[in-house]
Amino acid sequence: ARLEVLALQALGDALCGSNQAPLKHCLLSQGLAEEVRFQVVDGIQQSFVLLEVLNLEEERAEQVEGVLRDTISALCRDGLDHQQLSAVLANMEFQMRERDYGSSPQGLGISMSILDSWLYGGGPADGLEVGGYFRTLNEQLEQGYFEALLARIFLHSDHRCKLLLLPSHTLGAEKQEAERARLAAAAQGWSEQQRAEIRQMQQTLRDWQATP
Repeated sequence: ARLEVLALQALGDALCGSNQAPLKHCLLSQGLAEEVRFQVVDGIQQSFVLLEVLNLEEERAEQVEGVLRDTISALCRDGLDHQQLSAVLANMEFQMRERDYGSSPQGLGISMSILDSWLYGGGPADGLEVGGYFRTLNEQLEQGYFEALLARIFLHSDHRCKLLLLPSHTLGAEKQEAERARLAAAAQGWSEQQRAEIRQMQQTLRDWQATP
């Protein structure tokens, strides 16, 4: 499982890591979207891949899906850019060997890497292994492994979900109106004493906020 996760992360970088990467370029060049992201969500019970297309027009959603499917099919049939994949794998291996966790203590970062696997039945050392995984991936690079993995995940898997999120142009006003109605209903039950106490609390808060 760890080997496959690393392979998918490498695919994500090779396919969507720049505006010229094939999966992102096929949509951006046609003006079908403004951004394409490929994310592997790991460190949970069931890892999954998220392919996210941002700022597309609702009526062109089917066209976007078709272009992605055709592009992935062509990549699986004609082959991926193995030179690019090799460079991505080399960069991933370097970063994993470097173990640079930024401002976080290195021990904490290593511990979290252990838990990502260990918590869900994997071996505690699975998240620490580096060399063996990348030797295997580089050996399989010319054997069609990445093309087969791409096809299995995006073309032949029955375990996938398509979700179209549409913004609301009236949601803000609807929430404001609902809040006004809620406050009006609550205010109807207030006594004069309660109203006076609320006004006093509000004035106290304003005075406190205005005090240097």
